[in-house]
Amino acid sequence: MATTDKELEKTTPAGALARPSFIEDSTDGTEGIEREDIKLPRLAIAQGLSPQMIPGEPAHIPGLVLFDFFNDLTGEKYRSLVPGVKPLQFVVGRRDVKFIEFDPNDRKVPIDLEVPRHDARTKWGKDENGKGTPPRATKFVEFVVLLIHDDGRVPEPVVISIQETNKWNKKAHERLSGFIKMGQPPSPIYAKIYSATPSTGRNDKGTFGVFQMDQVGFIQDETLYKVAKKFHGDIKEKKIDLNRESDPDSFDPEELERTGGAGGM
Repeated sequence: MATTDKELEKTTPAGALARPSFIEDSTDGTEGIEREDIKLPRLAIAQGLSPQMIPGEPAHIPGLVLFDFFNDLTGEKYRSLVPGVKPLQFVVGRRDVKFIEFDPNDRKVPIDLEVPRHDARTKWGKDENGKGTPPRATKFVEFVVLLIHDDGRVPEPVVISIQETNKWNKKAHERLSGFIKMGQPPSPIYAKIYSATPSTGRNDKGTFGVFQMDQVGFIQDETLYKVAKKFHGDIKEKKIDLNRESDPDSFDPEELERTGGAGGM
């Protein structure tokens, strides 16, 4: 998905991803590629059983470290916890809430990608002992964002897809949603810069990576603001396609039930 414009290209330092001046403006050969045909990558966290962590798996990423951020389409690693390296920064172009039902026997296989928000499958239940049982459909809060790079690359479109399977994930999406919504006077969703760092949560099934969201502030560069505004317009009404996975090991039904279950924003 193209999100740059001529203004941004003029400000991009020379490098492998900067277009040489002898290449003309043209869409020759790209006419048949529609935006609906393009799959957006996901900003993922390397978990213990992620295929990207396992040598021999087709998706294996050499050198990937537990709880690193990585691009699940290109395989690029984002080391955001290395001392002296600042967190990943991004601008939000869109926010969606989805409920997806997965095969209970194989949580990597989706059964229904479009479960209605108030469907019975999104509701919590009780077992014979009165303990909370998670809904059949997992709640995903998804932010379509532009990653801001320091190395001269143009902002990179990715999706931060947070599944509400534990209190840490719930806090992450609610925190980012709150940052987006709060403030006076009101401002567009793409007006601020945010940051993400990987953190960890732990339950009786083990330790897993989660997102830590923070607010950096309003965009100060007019060129970046124009690019972010264009990105928002490009994706506003588009169907977003990406790989989503359910992580049953991070599910903590009792804690989630105490903190509000699958409801909320």
